Amino acid sequence: MTSVGVAANGSSGDGPCYVWLDVDCGVDDALGVMLGVRFNSAIVLGVSCVYGNVAVEQVGRNVARVLHVCERPDVPFYLGASKNILRQERVITDFHGTDGLGDAAAFEHGQHCPEPKPGSAVLHMIEAVNAHPKQVNVIATGPLTNIALACLLDTEFATNVASVVVMGGAVKSEGNTTPSGEYNMVCDPEAAHICLNSFDRMVLLPWELMERHQLDWPVVERWTSKSSPRSEFMRSILQKCIVAEKARGNRFIACDPIAVAVALNPRIATRKSLVHIAVELQGQLTRGQSVVDWQSILKQPSNVELVEEVDLVLFSHMMDEVTD
Repeated sequence: MTSVGVAANGSSGDGPCYVWLDVDCGVDDALGVMLGVRFNSAIVLGVSCVYGNVAVEQVGRNVARVLHVCERPDVPFYLGASKNILRQERVITDFHGTDGLGDAAAFEHGQHCPEPKPGSAVLHMIEAVNAHPKQVNVIATGPLTNIALACLLDTEFATNVASVVVMGGAVKSEGNTTPSGEYNMVCDPEAAHICLNSFDRMVLLPWELMERHQLDWPVVERWTSKSSPRSEFMRSILQKCIVAEKARGNRFIACDPIAVAVALNPRIATRKSLVHIAVELQGQLTRGQSVVDWQSILKQPSNVELVEEVDLVLFSHMMDEVTD
């Protein structure tokens, strides 16, 4: 298992690094889950599934495959929100294939994948945080619906977590789903609004950061050319993505695993800013846009620690160890 770095809550091995993953398990979420459950000093208390790249039931099946190939059937996972706060239909994307994992053949050895545990993902997340107050690092790589519901159901949830690390937002309004909106925020603007107004501070890794920090293909090929089951699995689920992105002349954008890596090892975030961010809830063209008060015009306290630069070399080393 990978052992590079320190815990998100600042510990360096003196205490446990408790982690809760909240995912909509497309291809890049899968890489993030792999990193989380293989990180040596992290204790993953659970995984909550949320609609997004695919329906929540399929998210559960995808998480099961990842846990199986990572030999972590002990990690509990639960089904969460199937729609956003306003109960609207999810925003459809075909980037991750119809099954969310690139329509890769289910080659996993034995096919004995774990099943989701009964009960609400949101309630189990609240329970885990309350059992370890100020110690659990919540990492969200999908729409923020589950996290927002936890804030609404338990008024102490937001103050009981150690940190909240979110992949989401387009802070320069360079959207990937609408002209100005990033996918996770556009899927549930109300949930993003609740989270931004509940937590004293969230760590946010926006879409533009990922666009600026693309990985060269030889790095990805290093991860996917090994004989380990994890490397084979990664190669299988990334195959369609690699072909499509190379055809567009792009390099590899590793949104969700970079967010997980920053949560597990804050040294990967080499430059950050404190800013106030709100989410547009109304605009005909801008609903879901992340509005950053760069000049402090609103005179509101900062609620986001915005990651602006990351160390891709250190990140790639972490992924190397995951696929060994």
